[in-house]
Amino acid sequence: MNCHTLVTLIVSALLVIAIPDVRAGGPLSVFNGVPVKYRTTQPVVFHVDKGAMGSFSNAVARNLVTTSFQEWENVATAVIAFKLDSMSVDVTGANYLTYIGNASDGLNPIAFDNDGSIIDGLISEGASSNVIGFAGSAYATGGVNAGFYMEGHAVMNGLMAGTGVNQFSEAEFKSTF
Repeated sequence: MNCHTLVTLIVSALLVIAIPDVRAGGPLSVFNGVPVKYRTTQPVVFHVDKGAMGSFSNAVARNLVTTSFQEWENVATAVIAFKLDSMSVDVTGANYLTYIGNASDGLNPIAFDNDGSIIDGLISEGASSNVIGFAGSAYATGGVNAGFYMEGHAVMNGLMAGTGVNQFSEAEFKSTF
């Protein structure tokens, strides 16, 4: 899977399960027979929220995200670039519907789900005990941008941030994302 399609994990929840071997198998979205991808003429700007991510401070969570995107930029065959920006709010269980899945606001939000309430609200009650996070992207089906991703989002589960049972260290979060 190339970095263009990895960013498109449309409602594919990353579950906390043991998988002995993982393999990627082509694009996640195809439009008129062509893999959907982000335009690469400009960096994809991602917008991190202002809140904490469980036991990780906002600074730690921001660093986790920026270094993860840098890993994709460092892939020798990658032709994509990312740019960090900030949201003006802390995305929470009370306001996430304004930002997550809103493909017309000009944002690519990365939400730090401090207590798992966003994941529970979007997937199902209790899902935050099993889902480390998820991401998705929306693409245009008409006009000059048909077949290109327009906006994306990601939610990272702060309920799983830490060192306890069913929790992930900063390095483990980074390797997942």
